[in-house]
Amino acid sequence: MRTIFHIGLHKTGTTSLQRFLQVNQTVLAQNGILYPPTTPRGLARMLATSTGHLAPTAPHDPKDTWGHNALAYRLICEADPQRAFPPHLGPMPSGAMAFEIINQIAQQTQAHSLIFSSENFARLAIEAPTAVTRLKDHFGRSQTQLLCTIRRPDQAIEAWQTQSLSFPEPLPRLTDRGIADYLGSVHIAYPDILALWQTTFPGIDLHVTPYSETLASGGAVQHFATSANLTLPQGLHTSTNHNISLHPALFEIARLGKERLDNREAYFLRIWLAKIQHDLALPDKSQIEFLGPKNRADLARAFAPVHQRLSQITGRAAFFADIEDIAKSKPIPATKAAAAHLPSLKSHAAPSLPPSPHKTFLLGLSDSDFR
Repeated sequence: MRTIFHIGLHKTGTTSLQRFLQVNQTVLAQNGILYPPTTPRGLARMLATSTGHLAPTAPHDPKDTWGHNALAYRLICEADPQRAFPPHLGPMPSGAMAFEIINQIAQQTQAHSLIFSSENFARLAIEAPTAVTRLKDHFGRSQTQLLCTIRRPDQAIEAWQTQSLSFPEPLPRLTDRGIADYLGSVHIAYPDILALWQTTFPGIDLHVTPYSETLASGGAVQHFATSANLTLPQGLHTSTNHNISLHPALFEIARLGKERLDNREAYFLRIWLAKIQHDLALPDKSQIEFLGPKNRADLARAFAPVHQRLSQITGRAAFFADIEDIAKSKPIPATKAAAAHLPSLKSHAAPSLPPSPHKTFLLGLSDSDFR
């Protein structure tokens, strides 16, 4: 049996891939390809679909697709007892129990391929290196593949900003906060991540791809199937983007809402903005600037030696062909984009939103909030 580790990275279509693997979990298992459940929710859903009590494409709770994320965080927390397991991931057994469940299912279903998929497996190399060794000890087969898609760091940081709107921590503007917290993190330290996996799994078959190439090849699912050299059965359910982000022109409004409203009202504001954004004449996403000139200059300087190592590890002359673009600011600052579309948002909110704190907040915003 071979093992395939898909470790993301973040904001490269991982949620769509995980959902594809989940909705096709039973059919894949019948054909020797195991995407194992690791949580009580995951086990229950796989049993329900395999016995015909639940359609594979039935509506799902987000926790249903977070099983391997939960496993990654369980391993991180067991390596560092000071870390608290994220409660939003739901109940998760110990790492040892999860490993036993996976091995038992693999043996009894006579799987020839075992798939792990979580962008948080990339975090292990940074936050819990011993956890990678644990994975090797339990699943380090003679045939092991590591698949990884990497986004250019400025784009990764910008995309992560919108993802961070749903987290409980405060979210200051990048132009004020700077990028120091990102240096050495999973969003930038790509060579360190790959090097540890290579050292821990000698001879691992490495497939590392720039995000632009993954998109050009048909997206995360198609790229995964091609890179893993998997012969997939016919009749599988397709997958779409299940992690749709708020348009960056509206990001600063949602960020201020997160700052000034309670969590519940900030959430309702984001939901409304995501719904209404399709009715607005918003600029192209690629034109919105989050970082600012100073952050871009700092990032370009800090990432230059990282990019050189990444290129060496992957055997490419330049891993990112457009590496120089890190230092180039985009034409529309996020604050100005938000201010420009505030009148249109207010005109939509006045008749359509019922009285609520988030409506009051939105109607009370002015240009001075975006300076």
